[in-house]
Amino acid sequence: MPVQGCIRELEHEEPLERIPCANGPACKESGSMVCSACRLVTYCSKVAHRKSHKQACKNPMRNDGWGPAWVTEGRIPSFPAPGGGNDEEQVLRETGVTGVGCSLWGNTPAMDTINMSLNENDPTKDISLAFIASGDLRDVIKTVNALPENYSGELTVLINDGNMHLACRNLILLLVLGSMDDEAIGTDLALHFWYSILLPAAYEQLLAGAILTFLQFVGKTKVGAPPPFQLTSTSTVMVPMAYGTEEGMLRYLGACNVPPEAARMEHIRIRNVPSQRDISSRLYYNLRPSHRVAFQEYRRTGMLLPFGADHSPYTIANSSLFEEESGKWFQDDRADPLFGRDICEVVATGKEYGASAEDVYGCLYFFLQEQLRRFHQRIRKFRVAFRVTAFEATNLADLIMQDKLSGYGLPSSIRFDRIATSNILDQIFIRTATIVGYFMNWRAYEKAATVDGASKSVNDEIEMEKTNEAVTMYDEMNTLYDNSKPFLTYLKKQGLKSVLRQTGLTLKEGHTIVPHASHHPPKVYRSH
Repeated sequence: MPVQGCIRELEHEEPLERIPCANGPACKESGSMVCSACRLVTYCSKVAHRKSHKQACKNPMRNDGWGPAWVTEGRIPSFPAPGGGNDEEQVLRETGVTGVGCSLWGNTPAMDTINMSLNENDPTKDISLAFIASGDLRDVIKTVNALPENYSGELTVLINDGNMHLACRNLILLLVLGSMDDEAIGTDLALHFWYSILLPAAYEQLLAGAILTFLQFVGKTKVGAPPPFQLTSTSTVMVPMAYGTEEGMLRYLGACNVPPEAARMEHIRIRNVPSQRDISSRLYYNLRPSHRVAFQEYRRTGMLLPFGADHSPYTIANSSLFEEESGKWFQDDRADPLFGRDICEVVATGKEYGASAEDVYGCLYFFLQEQLRRFHQRIRKFRVAFRVTAFEATNLADLIMQDKLSGYGLPSSIRFDRIATSNILDQIFIRTATIVGYFMNWRAYEKAATVDGASKSVNDEIEMEKTNEAVTMYDEMNTLYDNSKPFLTYLKKQGLKSVLRQTGLTLKEGHTIVPHASHHPPKVYRSH
């Protein structure tokens, strides 16, 4: 069901196909000459090089001698405990000072939950996936995009999150990518709805059109579950609307309830909370000089665009990033779209579109455009049945077992080949069927989980692994530290053996889906 809306109004706001000349909005050419000093912007010619760019190029954060406030002020920095937090930080979250605390973007790189070549290795097999605490769509999109080109089975994807706002955002992204046949406009709208605080005015009408078409379709069914909504000729979506999803989506119809200037000011406020200054500086401290400036610019503008791109077309607040009643920023002050991506993949893709490695958010823009376009194509090529729900994970299991969701394509007989649990495994085997999850806060409960709790021999070994540059920062030391043995110790303390015995599950011996460590191939490392 394609949405035409106001495509004509977008003639002067076409999505970027290449890195733009930074002399915008006056220049519409692509950039070809990178600034030799900062390498953050490109120009189409020497004449186009803007004097105003010096403000960024000469930014003090680009100085090799730049240091965070605690260094220049000669004091001890204030950080939360590793893997946990502190009472003050909890109070700041509860009062909204550092945001509402809802994670809309995630903080671990997207993963392919099938990894077919190392598991089923059968492109004709029907596969069912359950993302029972999905967060955003990054794992779903990466998984669909990683399927082999000759995949001919049917893919059933359950996308559940107990947070209604997150579930609605995920559904809206699917509706936008499915209902808009214009690939360039559809993926650009999806990208900015996902990650930018402002949208072009014309996008507001397109967004409302996609939502309204869906609501009108499900509204035709007066009794029982509506039939699957046809996203594309090959893909469908079903949603249990009786559980509140409709109310959650209605806020995106009509005029935006957050004024653009209010959105800007709230975003600036949340990024500059005085009590969080040391935590922000710690992020800057580990970056290269020009990356600090790029990072600072994104935190200042909230716009996911190349560094020198024109921001003037973006005039409508993205209300999905702000609480409806208070207008407060939904996430915390450290939320960043880069945290949910593999930075090496991001930079490599950005370079293909003319972006330099220094313009890391420009690289991310083109990386996401490419990923979203691929997903846009694949849901028109493969048979994909999406099921979007907003239940607590434990309630979801009961509802399925009691056959209360059979009308929505989730009968009690359904069996999943993968169950991705996100971080709900935190303290609080049938062939290739696998539960995939991660422990986000376990380091706070296991002494040897971080390098400062490791033995002297381990620290000496890490010192020997230092290459190219001196590794002195705590975070970098932890990157080199293999804490897999302490993690197994932690699992034993949590009664893992008893849980496995009671549930009939087993711990995988080899990592055939998610690698043991970042940038290492699966199936190389063992879990014991």
